[in-house]
Amino acid sequence: MYAFFSNSVAICLIIWKCSWFAGPQRYQMTSIATLPSAKMCSYHGTIRLFVQVLWAHLLCGWASGSELTFELPDNAKQCFYEDITVGTKCTLEFQVVTGGHYDVDCRLEDVDGTVLYKEMKKQYDSFTFTAAKNGTYKFCFSNEFSTFTHKTVYFDFQVGEDPPLFPNENRVTALTQMESACVSIHEALKSVIDYQTHFRLREGQGRSRAEDLNTRVAFWSIGEAFILLVVSISQVVLLRSFFSDRKTTMTRVGS
Repeated sequence: MYAFFSNSVAICLIIWKCSWFAGPQRYQMTSIATLPSAKMCSYHGTIRLFVQVLWAHLLCGWASGSELTFELPDNAKQCFYEDITVGTKCTLEFQVVTGGHYDVDCRLEDVDGTVLYKEMKKQYDSFTFTAAKNGTYKFCFSNEFSTFTHKTVYFDFQVGEDPPLFPNENRVTALTQMESACVSIHEALKSVIDYQTHFRLREGQGRSRAEDLNTRVAFWSIGEAFILLVVSISQVVLLRSFFSDRKTTMTRVGS
């Protein structure tokens, strides 16, 4: 949701800048009533373009699919369901962020229960398929092989492709320079969102490993300190035994 609003605000600012500064002569913002006719047309065209971009961006946000990070306890299994129409291209991508050896079992089934994808103890993977039937598809993540370690799993299930930013319906002309720039910026922002998600996962995984390593080092240091204390005390006792006076008792045998 944060990425969606940031993209919308960025596109709106770019459209506003292009509309007021792209012309051969720069002019200051005035009230609508005092604008010349050419400027009025440019103003209304900018508003129309803004509405089109915002509406297309809303549609893209609704059609992006499901994205979730959840905790999977030990000896547990978690399933998710998605309604898909026939002929829709879908992509399932997952990654284990924290826990154990960073692995999990994944299974994807269609409407009839036919297994489309099945992998055991995978750290991360991506699978793309096209729905052959209408109905509810199920994909599950299993941590049943782990006895005491819970996992944190991230997955992104994309259903269908994003609609174009400017639909070609009822359009007789090519995209204008401003519209082409908006499309390029929109694609670049989607790439930025993907990179941000990837680096957030890498950061979470690295932080988990660092905290686990810090815990092990702390326990190892405590153990070494305890062993050093025991060895030191043993050496002191042993050295004192070498220099202590031993009292000997002499017994006279009868004459």
